[in-house]
Amino acid sequence: MKSAVSGTVLVACPPSGEHKLRVRLRRYEWSAAEDVYVRLDGLADEVYLRKTGDGLQSYPRPKFKCPVAGCGRSAVYKHENFQTLLQRAAEADGVLYI
Repeated sequence: MKSAVSGTVLVACPPSGEHKLRVRLRRYEWSAAEDVYVRLDGLADEVYLRKTGDGLQSYPRPKFKCPVAGCGRSAVYKHENFQTLLQRAAEADGVLYI
């Protein structure tokens, strides 16, 4: 997958009754070396292990939860789906709402 737009994509919780402004959750940037969007803050809390025919493999599985008390909005994505969503957000306005 090649990014048509360079720069970053912001993953955020949209404004709601619990918070009037969008809440920034994470930022991702296109990595030409890895040919995927990578998380900018570098935390490895998105990785889970799966047994495959080739042995134990690690895969990204991003989980998001709004930190604002009472909001309760959350989402979990599979790597392939999430990369597609990031691509669409980059081509649009650079923001992916959970």
